[in-house]
Amino acid sequence: MDIPGWFVWIALGLAVMQALGLVLVVRRLRGSDSSVRFKARLDLLDAVGSMLLFGDLVQWRNPGSGSPSPASRSWRSSTP
Repeated sequence: MDIPGWFVWIALGLAVMQALGLVLVVRRLRGSDSSVRFKARLDLLDAVGSMLLFGDLVQWRNPGSGSPSPASRSWRSSTP
């Protein structure tokens, strides 16, 4: 089953929103209060994980655009 093309645009839009949210997290990491910095680290982990998920979804939509998986590589050449 193929993922519709509009889903890619929604995922990219959400990824852009996450990237903009990273700016706010980085600003909080520079603060002097240790509890605020700790919460910012958790938010940073959440934002990076979400961006990796969005990237994986887009990669899954276009499986031929990345490097081949180890399972698809052949150890033997097709010609002798």
